[in-house]
Amino acid sequence: MKSVFLQSLHISNAMQKLGVKGRSQAVVELLRMGELEL
Repeated sequence: MKSVFLQSLHISNAMQKLGVKGRSQAVVELLRMGELEL
C-alpha cells in the first residue's frame, strides 16, 4: 500500500503534466490510464 503522501505527490505531478485544473480531474485521468487504483 502506497502512503497517502506519495499518492498525493503523484497526483500533483500528474496535474502539472496533464495540465488539468482540479485534483479530481487528475485522479480521473490517472485512473483512466491505470496509474492509480482505489
